[in-house]
Amino acid sequence: MVRVLVCRNDGAFEYQAADVQHLDAWNDVKMDLARALYTEEELFTVVSPSDIALYKLPEGDDVEILAPSVEAASLVVMNSKWVLDIFCSPFRRSMDLAIQTDSAIRGIRRNSLDTLIGRRGTVRTSSNGTPYSPLGNVSVTSTSFTAATPQTVALHEPYIHIGTWVPMVVTDKVRPTGGLLNVLKPLTTAEYEDVLLTTTRAREYIKRFRRIGRPVTILSLQTVTLPLAVACPSAISQHGARSLYDGVFHLSEGDLQRGFVQAVRLWFSFDCEQTVSVTKVNGTLGVKPLRQQDGWIVVQALPGSPAFEAGMRGDEVFLTHVNGVDVSPHAFPSVCDRYASLISWKDSVIPLVEKTETCIFTFF
Repeated sequence: MVRVLVCRNDGAFEYQAADVQHLDAWNDVKMDLARALYTEEELFTVVSPSDIALYKLPEGDDVEILAPSVEAASLVVMNSKWVLDIFCSPFRRSMDLAIQTDSAIRGIRRNSLDTLIGRRGTVRTSSNGTPYSPLGNVSVTSTSFTAATPQTVALHEPYIHIGTWVPMVVTDKVRPTGGLLNVLKPLTTAEYEDVLLTTTRAREYIKRFRRIGRPVTILSLQTVTLPLAVACPSAISQHGARSLYDGVFHLSEGDLQRGFVQAVRLWFSFDCEQTVSVTKVNGTLGVKPLRQQDGWIVVQALPGSPAFEAGMRGDEVFLTHVNGVDVSPHAFPSVCDRYASLISWKDSVIPLVEKTETCIFTFF
């Protein structure tokens, strides 16, 4: 058995240790690393090891090319670094992930919070003279005065998303000895991380998007007290993550006795959010589903397709809304009045686009 470092093929290079138990064949190595990196639900889509791409760092060599001439045991050594992709996508380097800025997307991008307090920058116009913004969500009327007559234009802000992180059980926490508070503190069956660790975990989730070229603005950070009967992992699994955002919690006396947790809540928006209108050509949009990542539906626009011509990125994008309906993960909903009950390409996106000739996609 050899311990190596492996990461997903997202350009972030966030490694985790994995034990390779079978070195007889490259297919065995792929499966060992895939089981260490992906969940059983994600691996359900893998039919055979040939569906998995494995790259050797630092060169980024494809194992499929190396396999005929190099044995696995000669390269799979202690602390060697690997990149694995169960979708068999090309190897992605950090330099390939261009930060989405003004020069990379169409229209305007919010560069500060000035827009939230009424100060707005230049408004660009489409070819027919109509003001537009790819950040298109909540329409806000703004009046700019010139020397002649006032001109009213419609501006848009990125959707605001909310995320709630509840304390996780710390299984390897060692109880310190000494000190009056530690002596008086009763022994419990489970120790939970404190609010500082939970906050760090929440901010780390946001940083992951920044590392893959998706700028995010944290609008607000809060702590909120939630009933353990609602916020514990088993309750979230049973009732869904959206139950964390219920305005009123109806609890039994037994639920109250279980106690409460101090959760961390972030309000954030994606600076590079873009909205495009795509009209079908020969009944197709040219949007290809790639995967689901932490509940986000990841798609790409096929080169030369209507979606690509409308401005959707050709590598990959994360969908947030389709025809005004929120298809974000239930754990990170947006401030919106229309939600999809099920979050997947088949259950939420296809029903929204199959009967519509012109579809509106919001993504980042």
